[in-house]
Amino acid sequence: MSGATTPGAAPSIGALTLHYTQRTDEILHACRIYQRTTPKHRLFRLLGVGLVALGGWLMFVQQTPLAAAGFVGLGLLMFADLAPLLMTWLTFRAGVAYRQPYETTIDDEGVRFVIAGQRVTRRWSEYREVIESDLVFVLVVASWQYSVLPRRAIGDPQRVQQVREAIATRVAVRRLR
Repeated sequence: MSGATTPGAAPSIGALTLHYTQRTDEILHACRIYQRTTPKHRLFRLLGVGLVALGGWLMFVQQTPLAAAGFVGLGLLMFADLAPLLMTWLTFRAGVAYRQPYETTIDDEGVRFVIAGQRVTRRWSEYREVIESDLVFVLVVASWQYSVLPRRAIGDPQRVQQVREAIATRVAVRRLR
């Protein structure tokens, strides 16, 4: 990794090739942190609170425990917004290719993934943003279309910092916990 820069230009990343296998916990974590950035998630949280409140009102004012329990249960499910996590888990579990070794190359042009012989190349300009957490970098292309780069694949904290700085000059980086 090169840290050389020229005035007005993004620092050179060089070519960093990573070898790793995706883990279920990292994929689900990436889904959850991406999900937290979407407007739909905030709406579902608000609807969930409203349904729980409606269930409480039905229980204490209208004395209809069955309907109240239904609204409270539905509200809790809406609040948790579990559908994207369930779909991600099922896709990852059923897709053999997702559990194959990845070869990811990060360079000045963009990111190239080779997964089970299939190649995906994206230029930096194609990424809308990068969401970073303690476990992963989520490279967002479009709504619910993203790639997951585990920080453990990058290695030591100094190297992670170099990758973070190089990405930040090309794409907006949002840090979430």
